[in-house]
Amino acid sequence: MPAFHRLVSTRTEGARRGTVRTVARVDDFLHGFEVTLDVRDGAIHRASATAHRHPWTTCPGALASVAAARGPLADAAATIADAPRDTTCVHVNDLVWLAARQHPDRRYEMEIDPFQATLERDGREVMRWPLHRWQISGTGPFAGLSLAGTGWAEALAAVDPDGADGDGREAVRVLRRGLLVAVGYYTLDWRTITRGTDVPRDVMADTCHTFSGERTEQAVCLAEAPDRRSRPR
Repeated sequence: MPAFHRLVSTRTEGARRGTVRTVARVDDFLHGFEVTLDVRDGAIHRASATAHRHPWTTCPGALASVAAARGPLADAAATIADAPRDTTCVHVNDLVWLAARQHPDRRYEMEIDPFQATLERDGREVMRWPLHRWQISGTGPFAGLSLAGTGWAEALAAVDPDGADGDGREAVRVLRRGLLVAVGYYTLDWRTITRGTDVPRDVMADTCHTFSGERTEQAVCLAEAPDRRSRPR
């Protein structure tokens, strides 16, 4: 199986009538989402999301939730994060948060296998985590942490001691989300998954729009088994 690759990018540019437009995008084996925020005078007056690749037939139903990101730019991520999980998509929510940071031009690329996760930002490596059974090993502030375990707040304080939501925390958030996706990429048998109910309930239950309520039964898998074409472009 090829290594898991994920691209996360964002760019900001001027638009008409004093509007600043930020676009954030994610691409990997399963996901291809894009979020656009139009900002004027520090407030979002239009927000939208599109998908050019999604793992389940039900995923597009979560895209409309992004329209709720209106008002002060600083509140955008919180507005989406506070929305009921059964209406949203965690990957799209991440893009709202990233777009709200309004980077002029930024690109993350990660490569993950069961033994190591690396993250580049704008072509320069910024993070490398050795892995053992999907737990971070080696030395450093994140050593010994499991992806869904405790201790992340303390580790993040070591990255950005002043508590600011800076570049260090941003990189950790991007790589951690990628790792969570990579676990499913490697540990689930995509050749046998046809519906949402084929994914073990303890893995995804009640985490998003697709895996909430009756939609889990309705969801049809669109992802093909990983092969040499799994690297996004």
